[in-house]
Amino acid sequence: MNTKSILIVEDDRKTAASIRLYLEHAGYTVECVYDGPEAIERRHHLCPLAVILDVMLPGSNGIEICRNIRRDGDTPILIVSARTEEPDRLLGLRVGADDYITKPFSLRELVARVHAVLRRSRVSTPISDGLSLNPKRQALIVHGKLVPLSPTEFRIAQLFIETPQRTFTREEVIRFALGRDFDGLDRTVDAHVMNIRRKIRGAGGLEQLIGAVFGVGYRFEINR
Repeated sequence: MNTKSILIVEDDRKTAASIRLYLEHAGYTVECVYDGPEAIERRHHLCPLAVILDVMLPGSNGIEICRNIRRDGDTPILIVSARTEEPDRLLGLRVGADDYITKPFSLRELVARVHAVLRRSRVSTPISDGLSLNPKRQALIVHGKLVPLSPTEFRIAQLFIETPQRTFTREEVIRFALGRDFDGLDRTVDAHVMNIRRKIRGAGGLEQLIGAVFGVGYRFEINR
């Protein structure tokens, strides 16, 4: 996933340029594509934070693109369309769009809707070496690949990633991830960390990002 990157899929170049200007002013990196096949290709390569998607596009319509994106991920999608009828809006939402905005629209409102969708999706931006958290799916995203974790693995990964460079003892990890009433072995933490590392490695990431601190516990290493 590309940090703060938004993909605009809009065949009207003037509209795309206007949306791009407002999003860039809001601090996002923006890329525009102008037809369906190019949208599918660029989305896979870019792994954007969100997609702004027109419905009526040459080559492949926005509904099919929305379905395509939803089949292999939960990237936030905002449909922007001149189709204003209720059945059109319901179809867009039913196939997986997170929001549906009818044309003409306020560019300021569109930016606000992007902010809102990203807040609702709670998709974290990458912290290190293509690694991010997806709390909504209880998963890691490693170089754009969704890596499911068990609930305990996710809580441990969340503790490390959201507090980088801090060393946590096994007892601290247990309290956060397993609860104060857990009466098992400290080495349970080691087994969970090994599983997280294995899953990161399997997705092409660096398992060493979660480093062992001899005699103490573990620390998430930032590797920008």
